[in-house]
Amino acid sequence: MVEDEYGRIDILINNAGIFSTLEMRPFDQIPLEEWERVAARQPHRSISLCARCAARQCGGAKWGRIINSRPARCASDGQIICHYIATEGALASMSLSMARELGTDGITVNAILPGADSSPRSSARR
Repeated sequence: MVEDEYGRIDILINNAGIFSTLEMRPFDQIPLEEWERVAARQPHRSISLCARCAARQCGGAKWGRIINSRPARCASDGQIICHYIATEGALASMSLSMARELGTDGITVNAILPGADSSPRSSARR
């Protein structure tokens, strides 16, 4: 277990994504297997498993912070990666639900969903 290896958990930062592996393209040209791969990894499974572990320990201490974050969600020209954006909605809803549930145990849950950045990746055109 994490606490056996590293000690008490006070803060968890969930920051996972596969954005950099996705090709910018219109939603109707995204292959079904890519939709499924994105849905399987984003964000519900890994974030909920990590948060569950942290919440158990933080709840016992009556204090903790869980921060759920995702990288940029669209290109600078406004182009969106539809399946990736769908998972952000799930992350926002899941974070709100977790905040309401865990707040009574002194655990604060927040979601950070930054917008576009200026990296070459986000400048890709269709």
